[in-house]
Order: sequence, then C-alpha cells, then structure tokens
Amino acid sequence: METHTSGFKLIDTNFHDASREYALIMPYADKCYRVSTPEGMGLISYDGKSLIEPGPYTIGKSQYGRMKFANGSDGSCGFIDNTGTLVIPTKYTDANDFEHGMAKVKVGDSWGIINTDGSEILTAKWTAIGDIVAPDQKEFWVGDASDNLMHLYDRVGGKFVFPQGFFGARAFGVDIPEAAIITGSAPGTIGCINRKGEVVIPGDFDQIPHVVEAFNLLSAKAAGAKWLPIDTYRLKLRHNPKLNKGKLSETLSSELWDY
Repeated sequence: METHTSGFKLIDTNFHDASREYALIMPYADKCYRVSTPEGMGLISYDGKSLIEPGPYTIGKSQYGRMKFANGSDGSCGFIDNTGTLVIPTKYTDANDFEHGMAKVKVGDSWGIINTDGSEILTAKWTAIGDIVAPDQKEFWVGDASDNLMHLYDRVGGKFVFPQGFFGARAFGVDIPEAAIITGSAPGTIGCINRKGEVVIPGDFDQIPHVVEAFNLLSAKAAGAKWLPIDTYRLKLRHNPKLNKGKLSETLSSELWDY
C-alpha cells in the first residue's frame, strides 16, 4: 500500500482507493495505520480495513506490539494491539508508551510499571518513576511520598538500595558507567553518586557533560582521592575562561594561585 498524501487515503498498487478519506494517516511498522478525523483518532489495517472507528481517543506509538489507548470520554487508559483489540484494559488514569517491554502506568495518583501482557512489575504506589533503560532492569528510581525524594528501588529484593534519597536521579550507567547523575534542590545543581550511594561529584554543575568530565578526572586520580571545591572551580574555569577569580569562596582562595 501507498499513502495518497494529497487525498489522505490509502491506494493500492493499481491506484484504486483502498480506504476512505482521513484528515491524517500515520503509518506504523506493525501493519496498521493510525488515522485522524474531526471526530478523533482511529486505527486501520494496511489494506484499509477499519479496526477502530475514529472517536474521542488518543492512540500512542506502536512499541512491542502494544499501543497506548486513551479514552477521552472518561480519561481511562489501556493498550491495544495492531488489530485494534484491547489487550490491556483501560483501568489506568494515565500511561506511557512501552519501552524495553515495560510501560509506566498510573492508578489514581500513583505510578507503577507493567509488562506487555499487563502483569505488574512495580506496584503503583510511587509519586514518580525514573527512566526505563533495559529489558532486564532490576532497579528503578521511584518517588516516595514520605519524603518527596527519588530513591533507588530493587524490585527483586523489594527494598531501597540506599537509605538516602535525592531530588532527582538518572539511571546508573546511562551517562557514566557505574555511576548515576543526581540533582539537588536548586536548579542547576547536578552531580553524581557511585554504586555505594556516595556523592562523588557534588551538585555544583549545571550540565551533565561537565559532571561526566569531572567524574573522569576524578577516576584518573589516585585511589581514594576526593573531588575538591578547587577541582570544581578549575573545571568551570576551563569551560568559562572569563570566570571572575575574585569571586571565589574562602575555601578556594588559598589554592587559587596554584592554578
């Protein structure tokens, strides 16, 4: 099939109409098309057969044979397959598209994670859930309502990995091998922790690449070395030569002229 871009309908190889006209047709890899009309969104097959008549729906990206299906009439969300069949009931208040075979879903005001058959991976009891980065992921950053912080949660062991939480965090290994980016309470306070949960680069940076660079510089030092305030300033000075040296804190001033 080809998409007739001027008429927004499907035509076959003989240039015969294979579907009715739609306001928009968006092809998927899973042998179906998401379509749009003034009535809303719907789904058709590659041969133009209507699978879901357009209505007050939102249909997400096709991932792992599943598409988010949100009913605008009542705000409920579930998932359909490429035949338009509802394979995971619309029992959620919100949902994300599937990533690595898992999807974040919201029940009431709490978030959890399910797999492609709807089985629960994480119970919906968290205020937020961090990135899904791998199909065999065992640890997730979750928001805990008791302290409004993000904690690393081991879903196999059913417990937090570290006793402390952080204002924000990215998955281990995404930016730095065996380390995780964390954020502080104030904007532009980015640092990182190691696998022990120890802050190895304090949240003094406003860009992730600078934290990565700082971590690499620290890794090149002798074992047990600590990242010092002067190290932060030197790195900032490297990226901003116009930085005013006279505005250093007392902690740094004694070391400044060694640089």
